[in-house]
Amino acid sequence: MFISEKQVRKTILAQIDALEKQRCDTCSAQSAGINCKCKAAVEIRKLGKKFEAISKVKRKARIKELLSTLTYESINLETYDALKCLEITDREITQRSKINPFELHHWRFLNGMTKNPPRTAAVKKKPETEYEKWRSVAKANGISTGTFSRRVRNEQISLEEAATRPLVRGRVAAK
Repeated sequence: MFISEKQVRKTILAQIDALEKQRCDTCSAQSAGINCKCKAAVEIRKLGKKFEAISKVKRKARIKELLSTLTYESINLETYDALKCLEITDREITQRSKINPFELHHWRFLNGMTKNPPRTAAVKKKPETEYEKWRSVAKANGISTGTFSRRVRNEQISLEEAATRPLVRGRVAAK
């Protein structure tokens, strides 16, 4: 499992704190700028360099590096854990990589990270009503939705007639 950089830095700092207690009398009494040759001081300097190297890796650069080549075929637990340790949401992963949300959810399901299986069935459309059917015919005939509705409501004519009766412009239509 991937250990976050923050956790590594905390571990290094804890090791440095523990080594501080083991310093010799000479280096603990002197200022920090002097390079003592005792075992604890040498180890503290090594850990300091390691800490510095880890801290120099920029978060944005690390995120960009991880997401630049990420695809459904290349994603693995280590990469996903690294992104999560960098506090990247699933939405950001899908927006900034070549993985669509369905694929990411499917991958998470296969790896036991979610209990909900991905939706495989298409969303069923609500059946079109008679009114909606004739309204679309009216639109195809160049009759606006407002005119179609007014004809049905005010003139109380059939849906078919409201959708097919031609528009008469500039004068009142004869009944």
